[in-house]
Amino acid sequence: MKLGLLLLLLAAPPGPSGPAAGQRLLGRDGECPPPSRVPVGRCDNFCSSDENCPGSERCCSTGCGRECRLPIGAKRGFCPQAPDVVSICLVECSSDSQCRGNGKCCSIGCHVQCVQSVPAKSGVCPKRKVLQTFAPCNNSCTDDTDCPGRNKCCFTGCGLGCLSPDKATMAPLPRTGRHDHLDPAPSDSPVSSPHICHLPPVHGPCRERYRRYAYNPAMGTCQPFIYSGCKGNPNNFEMVEECQKVCQQPGGAKE
Repeated sequence: MKLGLLLLLLAAPPGPSGPAAGQRLLGRDGECPPPSRVPVGRCDNFCSSDENCPGSERCCSTGCGRECRLPIGAKRGFCPQAPDVVSICLVECSSDSQCRGNGKCCSIGCHVQCVQSVPAKSGVCPKRKVLQTFAPCNNSCTDDTDCPGRNKCCFTGCGLGCLSPDKATMAPLPRTGRHDHLDPAPSDSPVSSPHICHLPPVHGPCRERYRRYAYNPAMGTCQPFIYSGCKGNPNNFEMVEECQKVCQQPGGAKE
């Protein structure tokens, strides 16, 4: 049931300083996903606090370091920027889980409501270690929408800035028609959803270690595997929920 909170307020216009002023994502207080029992990826600190992370991501423990991750229940994508309008302020949600589909619970001007998210740009941010410096760390972006071209809003080692994504992750993925945005590993040719779900998991030749999920048609479930960071195929999902939505629902993998 929507909260019946109505406040007659003026939506403050975006300020002149800082990217995406007037825009704030909810969900930064969400709980971090538990660290893997067996650490994957590089063991180091790639953030020191939530302020080092773009959008609604949080600085979470990996089991042997820290990196930016989406909190439990938070959805991918970003909130649209706040329009400079005068209206009645509504509070309709408190978390992404209350929004249907790909909708996110966003603070837009003086509203807090479910809106269609702006998809994150393809690719993965390069991992930069936390720099030990006495100089102040300033942010030049808050999410991908503040960055030109294919650049993404990433932790630079001292604040957030626009960086080129890792080349191995820049290729856009084939769309299955079931998601507005998916970001598994790139493939050489587009494939339909049922075929994606029957592809074998591919580790790849690179040296990184990322925990990913692939659908196992023999078991009928999505199972974890280690991805090296390049030369994978579309049966490669960052979150088990994405794998389940594509492959374990009607219209996904079928025997």
